[in-house]
Amino acid sequence: MEHVDHLVVEMIESLPTTPAFVADEKFEVLSSNRLALAISPSFRVGTNLARATFQDPSAHDTLPQWSDAASQLVAILKRTAASAAPAPGLEELLGELSSRSAQFSVAWASESIPIDYEFVLVMDHPQVGLLEITFQHLRLPDSTQTLVLGHVAPGSKSERRLFALAGLIELLDEE
Repeated sequence: MEHVDHLVVEMIESLPTTPAFVADEKFEVLSSNRLALAISPSFRVGTNLARATFQDPSAHDTLPQWSDAASQLVAILKRTAASAAPAPGLEELLGELSSRSAQFSVAWASESIPIDYEFVLVMDHPQVGLLEITFQHLRLPDSTQTLVLGHVAPGSKSERRLFALAGLIELLDEE
């Protein structure tokens, strides 16, 4: 697993109301903060988000707009595959996803999907309800890693619910 610069790790851990994680080119989570983990166990270090999206049946239950998230992940993987030096292990990952998920195979075979460096993830969180989080992808300098930061609309129900989830984490810390 790739190393994430300790200053980047410290930065994402210092964001108590912002879900944040770092992923490699295959979108395997390399580091994540506590709020990201509270939002979804898929943000656990070592989890490949493409596998979690296409192979975990619960992804369809928690992501009402699953196809949007799936399309974004396919676009990221297509960008990686088209690069001059594709990520190590990418061919194996694509082969695995293709053989285990017909939905992935269809998405991969479709026309190229433009990559947007932000996407809205709507999920039904079991503790706080529906969350609509916009995730922004930021490429780390001199690296193949991406910092992903989530934010919600100010004053929205999602903001209140996200802050409530952050508060639950804080309460657990105090115990």
